Amino acid sequence: MKGSYRDFFFYSELCFVNKTEWHKIRGAQMLVAMKVISIAFDTDFGALQCLPSPAEFTGYVLCVGTCVFGPWVPYRDYISIFNKPLWVSTSPTVRGVLNLIVL
Repeated sequence: MKGSYRDFFFYSELCFVNKTEWHKIRGAQMLVAMKVISIAFDTDFGALQCLPSPAEFTGYVLCVGTCVFGPWVPYRDYISIFNKPLWVSTSPTVRGVLNLIVL
C-alpha cells in the first residue's frame, strides 16, 4: 500500500496533474495517505483490535479538523474524542471555559 501511494505522488508531481493544481492539494493528499498507512500499521502491530467500520474509517480520513492543515493524529486519539469528549469534563474550570467559547 505504501508503494502505491508513493507511486501516485510521484506521477502526480511529475506528469499526471497540472503542477499549480497539484501544489494546492498535495499537503492534504499526504495527510490522507499518512492516515491510511497508520491504520494499516496499527492493525498489523496490534494497536487496533479490529478494523474500523467504513463510516469510522471515512470519518477519520476526511476529518475536517486534521485533513486540510494537519496535524496528523493517530486513530486511537481520534476515536478517544468520541469515547471521552473534552466538553463532558467534570472540571468546573474546563466546563466554564468551554461554555464561554461555545456561547
